[in-house]
Amino acid sequence: MLKARRLYLSIFSLWLFFIFFFTGIISGSFLEDESHQARKLYSEGNYFEAKRRFEMLCLDYPFAPEYTIFKLMLAKCEYNLKDYPAAEKDFEELVSDFPASRFVPVSYFYLGNIHYLNKDYFTSALNYISAYQGGDPKTKSLAFKSIVPLLEYSKDPDELRKLIRKDLSKELLSEIYYFLGKKELKQKDFSSARKIFKEFEKKFPQSPHLEEVQQLLLRPELLSRDEIIKIGILAPLSGEFSSYGHELVNGIKLGIESGYPQEDSLPVRLLLKDTESNPAVATKKTKELIQEGVSAILGPLTSEESLGAGFAADFFNVPIIFPTASLEEVAGIGEYVFQLALSPEKIGEGIAEYAVLEMGLEYFFILSPDDKYGVSVSESFQSKVENLGGRIVEVEYYPRGATDFGSYLSALRDILLEQMEFESDSTLFVDEEGEPIPEEEILVYLDGVFVPGYPEEVVSIAPQIRFNKIETKILGTDGWGEKKVLDLARDYVEGVVFASEFSHLDYDSSFASFENDYRYAYKKNPSKPAIMGYKAAILLSSAIRDDHDPRRIQKNLLSLGNTDQARYVNFNPQGANNLFYIYIIRNGEFKKLK
Repeated sequence: MLKARRLYLSIFSLWLFFIFFFTGIISGSFLEDESHQARKLYSEGNYFEAKRRFEMLCLDYPFAPEYTIFKLMLAKCEYNLKDYPAAEKDFEELVSDFPASRFVPVSYFYLGNIHYLNKDYFTSALNYISAYQGGDPKTKSLAFKSIVPLLEYSKDPDELRKLIRKDLSKELLSEIYYFLGKKELKQKDFSSARKIFKEFEKKFPQSPHLEEVQQLLLRPELLSRDEIIKIGILAPLSGEFSSYGHELVNGIKLGIESGYPQEDSLPVRLLLKDTESNPAVATKKTKELIQEGVSAILGPLTSEESLGAGFAADFFNVPIIFPTASLEEVAGIGEYVFQLALSPEKIGEGIAEYAVLEMGLEYFFILSPDDKYGVSVSESFQSKVENLGGRIVEVEYYPRGATDFGSYLSALRDILLEQMEFESDSTLFVDEEGEPIPEEEILVYLDGVFVPGYPEEVVSIAPQIRFNKIETKILGTDGWGEKKVLDLARDYVEGVVFASEFSHLDYDSSFASFENDYRYAYKKNPSKPAIMGYKAAILLSSAIRDDHDPRRIQKNLLSLGNTDQARYVNFNPQGANNLFYIYIIRNGEFKKLK
């Protein structure tokens, strides 16, 4: 009985062995055949049928050693059929479920492609990097070629910084550093760009980009400024305008001394260059200052000098403030150019608008110097008056430095007399006893006389207007706003209304302090160039804020309207100052009207 039982068990075991043996052979043969057919269909481009077969293989043989191949091929079929959501899901499942599979790098590569097509460039780059890190030579090469364009066209430097913090190969890191530095340079964050390029130079001496990076580090805006803030000054210390140039420098120095914070601040060094009153020299000296690593520039003096200097400074992204240049085109040179002095056009429009709209004047005579400033401000005044419905009776230009204005005022008087004879009855020309009044004694009337002259001229014009018995309101520009006008023509300038950028005319405490300091240091009153230099230096000091990055200084200058310095300036987006004041001379003092 026991022997029979043992025989039965032996026969049963042998039967089971043959069943498993032959089933395995048949199953293995079927699996290999199905896999071969599916791959053949894929290679022929019949992705739809290949997908169906790989899908069935994945479902029927989830524990087969070939499963990861089936999963990869299924995802590739979906990718080629442009069913990207399904492909993404299957590639991600392969990566997460089989992290040790040799197909993981290829899956990352395809995931990089899918995210790129979805415009998710940062995630795309992360997947390409993963493909590069673990892939075979072919996959590494494909991934690297895909990563580089993403690094080049990435818009956000912060995304590149995130990549730097990952554990990457030197080859990849060098590319990321390279493109991050160029991105910071393009966005004009020069301090950050310099830091990135210096790190690149140290870490990747074998990089093919090394020579280009070293050349970039020689650009003026990337030169080291060390732990000192360098400010350039351009002024004509020799040549035709040297006296004004020295006054400009004097004002700038006092402005930096009083405006820049002293305690716990980076030290400031002033680099002074002589423009020799020559525009070409001014351009050359601007480039020299930039090469010496200045963070900003003040000056030069004239509009002619400022044009070339402005182009040079803007090209190298270094802020430059023109204290006295008033040509309207100057501020439009570039985003790093700032014009403190108001243009003649702006001043002319401002005083015309006030005269017509606020004072109610309608008829005007213009008596102006025949230089560029006089012509520009007068034409602007005339255009604005006429646009507002007013009328210009006559325009006369005199040579700079003239002292006798009798011929111009006599001609005006004749026009007004003729108009009076036409419009009035004869009783205006006889006295109380009915006797004719001599023509030279007749008082003539006009709403306003616009005189945009210089101080040494207006002190002669005001008395001669009264001498010629012209009853009018005198209007002008900042030539009327100097103390010498009050000292030399006090009895004749009462009631003069003028436009000026000189916020000091109402003598606030800050300007009074500057004026005292200037007199103490230089034994004379500050002139307009000195005052404007002082104002420009105060503005720059406020904009530096202990930071020598030119880009941040430029942004700070544009936002000064929100600071205490708003009384000095209101830069528009083009860097032109729009702030001016309307003053009246009353009781021997300058009083602000607007």
